[in-house]
Amino acid sequence: MYDSKFIVIAHPSASNYAPENTICAFDKAGELGIGHIELDVQFPKDGQIVIIHDEYVDRTSNCS
Repeated sequence: MYDSKFIVIAHPSASNYAPENTICAFDKAGELGIGHIELDVQFPKDGQIVIIHDEYVDRTSNCS
């Protein structure tokens, strides 16, 4: 049942179904009827914008 007092937000995206902060997870959130997603934007020294929750990639990749 929908209660207009609450907004359902997927954070970080639909990460139970796809890797967090990926297009797949954003798409899955939409498929599940989630109207909003929350994502984390990092601005590294190289100037490229990165969508990742953590300051470092160690937790979500096999790199450092």
